[in-house]
Amino acid sequence: MKKIILLPFFALCFFGLSLPTYGEKVKSNKIKMVFTGGEVIIKLNGSRLSDELLSRLPMTLDFKDYAGEEKISYLPQKLNNAGISESGSGDFAYYAPWGNLAIFYNRVPAGGRGLYILGVIESGKDVLASMKGDFSARLEVAE
Repeated sequence: MKKIILLPFFALCFFGLSLPTYGEKVKSNKIKMVFTGGEVIIKLNGSRLSDELLSRLPMTLDFKDYAGEEKISYLPQKLNNAGISESGSGDFAYYAPWGNLAIFYNRVPAGGRGLYILGVIESGKDVLASMKGDFSARLEVAE
C-alpha cells in the first residue's frame, strides 16, 4: 500500500512538478480579446474590479468606436466599484457611470471621474486601432 501512495509523489518530484501551496491563487492575469481580423492581449492589474471581470469570462461583447480614441462595450451587468480607488493608468478600463469597458488605442488615460483602470494592452493595439465600425469580440482568459 505504501508503494502505491509514494509512487505519485516520486513521479511529481522526478518530472519537476510541484503541488500548489495552501491559499495560492492558480489563475491567469491576462485576457485575450478575439475578433475577426486579430486579437488583443491585455494584462490585468489584479484589482478587485479586474478580478470580477475575469470571473465572468468568457463572454462575447459588441464594441464600437468612441471619439476616435477608444473602443467601448457595455457589460451585461455593471461591475461593483463600491469602495474602490480610481487611481492608476492604463489603456484597458471600466467606466462606471455608463457600465462599459473602454479600450484606449490612441492614448493612455489616468483613472478618475468614474474611470477605473483594469490593465494594459500587451499586444494587438495596432490591430484594434485599425478596426472600423462596430464589431463583436470574445473575451476569454488567456493562458
